[in-house]
Amino acid sequence: MSKTIPSVIPSSISPYLNEIAERLWSGHAAVMVGAGFSRNARPNGTSCSVFPDWHQLGDLFYEGAYGGTPDTKSKYLNVLKLADEMQAALGRPALDQALRDAIPDYEYEPSPLHVKLLDLPWTDVFTTNYDTLLERACTSITSQKYDVVVNKEDLVYSAKPRIIKLHGSFPSERPFIITEEDYRRYPKDFAPFVNTVQQALLENTLCLIGFSGDDPNFLQWIGWIRDNLGNQNSPKIYLIGVLNLSVAQVKLLEQRNIVLVDMSKCAGIDGDHYKGLEQFLEYLISRKAEDNRLEWPKVLSHLHPDLNKDKTDQIEELLPVWKEQRLSYPGWIIVPEDRRSSLWTFTQSWISFASSKDSFSKLIDLEFAFELNWRMEKCLCPILNQQIEFFEAVLGRYLPLGVMATSDKSLPLATKEISGRGLDRKEIRRMCICLLLSMMRFYREEGLLEKWKEADGKIESLREHLSSEQKASLYYERALYALFGLDMPELKNRLREWQVNESLPFMEAKKGALLAEIGQVNEAEQLLEQSLKNIRAKLNLKPITTDYSLVSQEAIVMLLLQYVQTSVAAGNGKWSETQEIRKAFSERWNVLKQYKCEPWNELKIFEGSLERPPVAKRNVTEKKEFDIGRVTRINHFAGWDNEALIAYSFLRFCEDAGIPFRIPSSTFGKKSAEGTLSRISKYSPYWAMATMVRIGDEKVVDHVFNRESLFKIETASVNSLVEGYLESLEKSVGDIRSGNRFYADNFGIILAKVVPEILSRLCCKCSLESKEMLINFLLKVYKSDHRGNYGGIRHLTERLLSAFSVRQRFDLIPILLDFPVLENLGPIEEREFVNPFQFINLERELIQTWVKPIIPDEKINILLEKASSDNSNARKWAIFTLVQLHNLGFLERRQTDKFTEALWCKLDDYGLPSQTDYYKFAFIDLPHPTNVDPISLLKKYIQRESFPIQKNRAEKSISITGGDVPLCREIVGASKYPQWSDADVIMIFDRLVEWWDADKDYLKKENTPSTFSSVADEFRGRFAKLVDVLEAFIAPNFNQDTENEKKETLRRLICELREHGLPALRLESASLHIYPDWKSDILDKIENGLASSIGETVIDSLRAVLVILEKNALYPDEQDLSNILNVLGQIVRWQKKTGLPSVLNVLTRIVKKYPSLFSNELERLVLVGLQKLAKDTIMGEDGMELHEGLAIRQEAAGLAYGLFMHYTRQSQTVPDAITEWQEICRSDNEFAEIRNQWIQEN
Repeated sequence: MSKTIPSVIPSSISPYLNEIAERLWSGHAAVMVGAGFSRNARPNGTSCSVFPDWHQLGDLFYEGAYGGTPDTKSKYLNVLKLADEMQAALGRPALDQALRDAIPDYEYEPSPLHVKLLDLPWTDVFTTNYDTLLERACTSITSQKYDVVVNKEDLVYSAKPRIIKLHGSFPSERPFIITEEDYRRYPKDFAPFVNTVQQALLENTLCLIGFSGDDPNFLQWIGWIRDNLGNQNSPKIYLIGVLNLSVAQVKLLEQRNIVLVDMSKCAGIDGDHYKGLEQFLEYLISRKAEDNRLEWPKVLSHLHPDLNKDKTDQIEELLPVWKEQRLSYPGWIIVPEDRRSSLWTFTQSWISFASSKDSFSKLIDLEFAFELNWRMEKCLCPILNQQIEFFEAVLGRYLPLGVMATSDKSLPLATKEISGRGLDRKEIRRMCICLLLSMMRFYREEGLLEKWKEADGKIESLREHLSSEQKASLYYERALYALFGLDMPELKNRLREWQVNESLPFMEAKKGALLAEIGQVNEAEQLLEQSLKNIRAKLNLKPITTDYSLVSQEAIVMLLLQYVQTSVAAGNGKWSETQEIRKAFSERWNVLKQYKCEPWNELKIFEGSLERPPVAKRNVTEKKEFDIGRVTRINHFAGWDNEALIAYSFLRFCEDAGIPFRIPSSTFGKKSAEGTLSRISKYSPYWAMATMVRIGDEKVVDHVFNRESLFKIETASVNSLVEGYLESLEKSVGDIRSGNRFYADNFGIILAKVVPEILSRLCCKCSLESKEMLINFLLKVYKSDHRGNYGGIRHLTERLLSAFSVRQRFDLIPILLDFPVLENLGPIEEREFVNPFQFINLERELIQTWVKPIIPDEKINILLEKASSDNSNARKWAIFTLVQLHNLGFLERRQTDKFTEALWCKLDDYGLPSQTDYYKFAFIDLPHPTNVDPISLLKKYIQRESFPIQKNRAEKSISITGGDVPLCREIVGASKYPQWSDADVIMIFDRLVEWWDADKDYLKKENTPSTFSSVADEFRGRFAKLVDVLEAFIAPNFNQDTENEKKETLRRLICELREHGLPALRLESASLHIYPDWKSDILDKIENGLASSIGETVIDSLRAVLVILEKNALYPDEQDLSNILNVLGQIVRWQKKTGLPSVLNVLTRIVKKYPSLFSNELERLVLVGLQKLAKDTIMGEDGMELHEGLAIRQEAAGLAYGLFMHYTRQSQTVPDAITEWQEICRSDNEFAEIRNQWIQEN
């Protein structure tokens, strides 16, 4: 159709039709439908009345006014006047009914002409018709939804496109505008309709169909428009149809800016109104096929290269197609997803087709590289590693050609070869510069910083040859390079040197987005508003036909502006404005959807792929078949990692659109950005690291810096990262000092929030020198007056100190004492800035022979002073430090006396020290005044304090505590002191029984998780503490002489604990001396428990073993004990993973505390197991889950060290299995937690 219709359109009207079509398909055309169009409807039968024309209506009104049909003597010219007269004679209801009777609305159905009309993308459809043909035709339209407006009040809530009934609508939406008085009052009574038509005329091309030259409706509306806009300012209006107009009518209409499009001039119309309008509509439809590029690229290229054909011939054949596709590209900033997929399908197989080793002639390799790179950028795919060598070779070959003088005889190609390709030096240079910019982007993304600098130097030397667009792209690239490097001063310098160019409003918008990302949201808002204004000004000058660049820019800049305005509103505390900001742009976005300019839709597509866990790419997958034991193995040959490609596409989408993931108080695509990290980190770690920081959330750090990734990084690389991150913080200290952590109002705050968390993870692989740099950084932060703007400090403090060896931590004590005593901390700071001595973790027996570092008296004196302070935070901090120093033997006698005085200067209601971070039982072992008995005071506390019996509480709501019961901890802590009478023990036991009997039914509550924990889980946690008290305090203090009632109650309690599913085997073991007949049953339970696949059961069995060892419960039955220990050895030998770390830990304790029990058989089993674990716990070994493997490896290293010390003390030869672990712990590339298990080495 599109090929035949233009040929029958005469040249006298084709320019008008082309103008209408161009405006229509660019979303700038409206149509007004008159009464004549209804005459094209289809009758429901053969006896239907016809739609009257104006003369027939005049006869009808004459008859109503004068009671008869007008004869030849009764001529009239004004139909509207006759309607007035009929109303005066018979009343308005009679006039309205006469119209309903004369116009056979429901005797007709909409014709295909009605459907074709409404299927076109008019901005609005106005009609003066009363009938409902247009409304009924809507039901056949699927391309768009029309809102029908039948009265002026509905206008405000309507959405385009609309069918607006200007003169009323059957059956009863009145008044039906028909009388002269109706028309006189219309501009006032129906001003909203008049204004709507006027606005449509100002913004769009208006087409009139179904009107004749003397149609009263037509004449009235033209008059109103001229009255309001003026004759000179009235835009052209197109009157389309088969127009039988006189010369005088034509001239009159032309004077009124009416352009006549007479379709009767087309061949084959022959005065047929239906055919004329059909020809008009078909022509408009045909122009859609010609001008519309929404389905780009339409020309398909070769899908795959042919390995049997010559490469040069294939590229020669391919290049014209690719070039045509590039030149016909409609200019989207982001190629819509469906078009992107199509382009990728016909590109991906060619990516690795050419290499640097191939020999090409006639500039083919340059053209191929240029076209391929262009397509990949549109596909949002970065340059791949296998391509970069080819691109570098091409650039090295042709870049000199593009910049050398024509007369230079050393050129690599002859002039005839250049001209033979249709290229000149300027075009060669343009291609080379485009490639160079893309390669700079690749170097930045991959962290190839030296290569980036080299490329930057090359392009700087070409500055005079750069176009305005290329200069702006270079500014953007340099700014991103600084941002990826977390160099805020450099980024700000790059943004300052970025020269304003309002002719490139979209690049200005990108600059604004970068300003917003670093916190300069007010400047960003101004820049974005101006950019949007400039883009829209350009749009007003250029209709949208085959170039969607401006509407694409507008859609994205609107998104950026909304994003920034939301941030500004939130920063000003005006949260209510954020919804209004979104509404302001929604209508325009809906309009831009027709051009596939939908950034929100692109985001949703990415969200669907990136917000789910990635599907791992496997070389081999196994499928379990229906038949028992049958498994099918499927081998997957090398191909694309689609998960990574999606992630790369999202990052490129955001970068090409200029969208930051986070600006102050607002985020965009944060979950999707987070989803990219785990997908690209193994391919492009530098890009992932930059993205991770830009997201601005310390929780995402684990996607990049987890144990798996750190295992693969050499210590030297980790040291470089530590140094780089510390440098970025140092450079941003001004922003950190001036920023607001709550609003994260500048990028320095983001660095201060995220980088410490990163550093806390790097601790486990960095050198001692780097760790010393980190401890100095921590000291500086603790001392700073803006410490509250930092995050991740607690993790850094804890992980850093655990990364130091025992000896190194010991030597650090003087430095740790330089950390200030922090007093007036807010709730967040109090959680972050903890006393580093909480993580020093030193045992006095280990350091007894070491030379103590010197601690100046003034440091101790400061602590002693703070320990007596009325500030509770200062007192807690100082007391905790002094207790550690006392326990490690650093305090002299006089200092100990002062410490005692300070510790006991503030007491609680029980006479024990208050405002400390210690449990009350800790004061038994600490210095105390001679007149104070801490044990008696602790007993008083235990007697008065209540267990948390829920049933007795007036308030029935249940507090979720995670099962913490401080009173139980105090009793267990005090259990090692023997001064407890039988009465004391029975009193506590009775209260425990009361607690159990009152609350045990809560264990039966439905185990439905809530926000924090379920009720059943909460009470399992609480009663686990009850079991602790029974095992550590009650059972050891019961014996055969304890009254039977209490022993039976304990027996009942143990049985009920077991029935309720609580692990109580350790309690049963602790009670063997009370119930010796349980021995055989308990041993069986222990063996069965150790064989369990449930971790909780294994751990309970191990604790039972330790209880037996500590209580000597089985002596002199050493064979039974040996059998149990051999079970532990078997678990290590065969690497039973459930509870294996705990088994290794128990064996380490046995070697240390009970070396005589380490039999030859147990030794053999353990050594074989350790040798296997040295290999099987290496990262990446099949069958060993990462965190599980590391936990096993750490405990295995600890056991190996324990055995090493055992053999050394016994002067025995150290077995190979142990020396192998010694070498492991000496490796710089091993995690610090594992290295530090070998204490002697450090």
